[in-house]
Amino acid sequence: MMMKRTSDFDTVGVRSFYDDTAATYARMMDREIDLPMYRTLLARLHERIAGLDGDLVDTSCGSGQMLAMYHREFEPERFLVAADLSEEMVVLAGERLPESAQRIVADMRDLGAVDEGSAAGVLSFFALHHLPEDQLQETFAGWARLLVENGLLMLATWEGTGLVDYGEEADITAYRYTQADIERHLKAAGFRIERSVVAPVEGLPMDGVYIDASVRREHTTT
Repeated sequence: MMMKRTSDFDTVGVRSFYDDTAATYARMMDREIDLPMYRTLLARLHERIAGLDGDLVDTSCGSGQMLAMYHREFEPERFLVAADLSEEMVVLAGERLPESAQRIVADMRDLGAVDEGSAAGVLSFFALHHLPEDQLQETFAGWARLLVENGLLMLATWEGTGLVDYGEEADITAYRYTQADIERHLKAAGFRIERSVVAPVEGLPMDGVYIDASVRREHTTT
């Protein structure tokens, strides 16, 4: 899959930021993964994809806690694919995931290393804010390519308008999107919205938008 309009995404800056903060991020997520939110989300994912063949792909896996929890508590037999732009994050994810899991250093906009139609589920949690809006639809279409028929994308990102303020932590640009904007781009990329809610994020002054969306491919008959 060819990537377009990459000039608005500071690939080097974002990668460098997460490489530099990977260890701190991992420690934070080791604590945060025990919040009820994650178990609830992953339980819903398990219920939804339990009858589907295919892998579980995390498009921006960070230090791997979500995939590790899913493997440990819900489906130890499902094959996991952990992708992240940051090599340091992928290394840390590997420490938490089973040896059988595939680990890929890759841009979430270009997951060509993952086979088409190989995933029952795709995850994207709080990474989409790094993309400018004109890259959302193409990115979503790439994720749709990975999913089997009726496979599920489970997505979370910062809800609202304007930029995310990193303060003095980083000199990178990050965007907030409204629930309606995310839904619109998902539908244009071929997804059907199954669930969409906006909810506060514990300990932060921003809301998150949480969306489950599925792929239904058109079938032709002869």
